[in-house]
Amino acid sequence: MNTTTQLTWRDGVEAIDTLVSAELDKQEYPQEAVANAVVALTTNLQHRDYFLGLAKCDNLEVMTSVAVKVINQLDNEMDKVPFYTCLCAFYYELGANESAKEALAFALQINSEYSLAKLLYRVIEAGWAGKRFGAMRKELHSQVVEGMEKNADTPITEGGN
Repeated sequence: MNTTTQLTWRDGVEAIDTLVSAELDKQEYPQEAVANAVVALTTNLQHRDYFLGLAKCDNLEVMTSVAVKVINQLDNEMDKVPFYTCLCAFYYELGANESAKEALAFALQINSEYSLAKLLYRVIEAGWAGKRFGAMRKELHSQVVEGMEKNADTPITEGGN
C-alpha cells in the first residue's frame, strides 16, 4: 500500500479487506492496515459505506469484531466515530438494541453532527426493524463497490464525501 498521504481508493479497500481477512483467519491486524483503514473511513464516506456493506447476513459478528478491535486500538476519539456508527448498525441488525444504542451514544458524544449517526438515531427512534436497515445497506453495497472500482486510482482525499 502507499503511504498515508498518497492513499488511493483502492488502498482503502485493500486495508479494510485486510482487516476482515485477519479477523476471519484469527490473526493480528497489521498496523499499516489499521492505519490505512482509519484514514479511509475518516476521510472518505464511500469507504465507511464499503465497510458497512461488507456485513453480509452470515458475517455481522465478524464485522462487529473488526469494528470493536479497531476502536480499541485508536487514541483519537474522532477516528472512532465511523467505526462506532458501523458498530451501531451491525448491533442493531443483530437485534442487540442496547449495544446499538450504546455504540451510537459514543459516536454522537464525540461528533453530534456525524451524518450516519444522525440517521441511525432516527432509524432507532422510529422503531425500524434492524433487518430493514440491513436490507437497505445491502442494496446500496453494489453501488458503493461500483464507485470504488471506478475510482480505484483516485487519491482517497478526492471525492467520496
